[in-house]
Amino acid sequence: MTTVILTTADSSPWAVPLDWVDAGSRVICIAGGGGGRSGGTAAGAGGGGGGGSATATLTLTPGGTAQFQVGTGGGAGANGGDTWFNGAAVNTASAGAKGGSGSTGLTGGAGGIATGGSGTQQVGGNGGTGNTTILTNGGGGSASSFNSAGSALASKTGGNGDATSAGADAHGGGGGAAGGSSANGGNGTTTFGAGGHGNGGTGGGATSGAAGTAGTGGGGAGVSDGATVNGGAGSTWAQYTATVGGATAGPGGGGGGTETTAGRVGGVGGTGGGGGGGGNVGGAGGNGYIIIMYTPVVTFSPGWANQATRIVGGAF
Repeated sequence: MTTVILTTADSSPWAVPLDWVDAGSRVICIAGGGGGRSGGTAAGAGGGGGGGSATATLTLTPGGTAQFQVGTGGGAGANGGDTWFNGAAVNTASAGAKGGSGSTGLTGGAGGIATGGSGTQQVGGNGGTGNTTILTNGGGGSASSFNSAGSALASKTGGNGDATSAGADAHGGGGGAAGGSSANGGNGTTTFGAGGHGNGGTGGGATSGAAGTAGTGGGGAGVSDGATVNGGAGSTWAQYTATVGGATAGPGGGGGGTETTAGRVGGVGGTGGGGGGGGNVGGAGGNGYIIIMYTPVVTFSPGWANQATRIVGGAF
């Protein structure tokens, strides 16, 4: 099986390889995450994680091209970009995923929705809410994803900021990505909300403002009351590995919320569509990606024949 990863660094169109065959191929699209709210001296909420889409129905021509777009993560309060493959728009492509919504208030941004795109769609995780009375911020939601068989993996929500006036006040953690043993971001209480674990049940930020562990999809931790750190960044689950070059990609965990103190920035969502956490300055959402998987045609020339024979998947 050949695996290709397309990111925001790649330019459309994609050149369809000469060894491409439609049968058994699959494409997964994850959209960009929304940015957390910049609350200034007020409170803010986390951005929504990028939605996903998958398809096993592809008709491509070897040596031809396929148009695509990889959605970028939204800046503070801005929506994430849509991601699609083999088409001119998200709703007419073979697979199209909707970007997560940025948060511009106390309600967490919605994860990328499961309508308005194409293919089999899946929602991203919602951002956590903020609290204007206590001045606490929410964490970002995680991106959605699919396994290699095309089954959807559930996204997770960001944790809420503390809403109780008694005691110290703290901020929500980012949601972990995606499915399996992943978890929602922890709510801020008298201490920080932990980052949600990723698919393997580990990796969420475990101390105030800590980032999710690299490669796990864990969410970034929120911040304890009075801590002089930014919200923890969400990490990216190394779910897929490119056949050539060894690059990895997968859904991102959400960023953690932080203080409203001047200059404090909410955690950035993990690459792969995690939403950013809220803060004095909202954290940015993570960029999306595209995974292309196919079984290549093998071409060989037997010694007794002058004409090459094409074999799908190397079996004959």
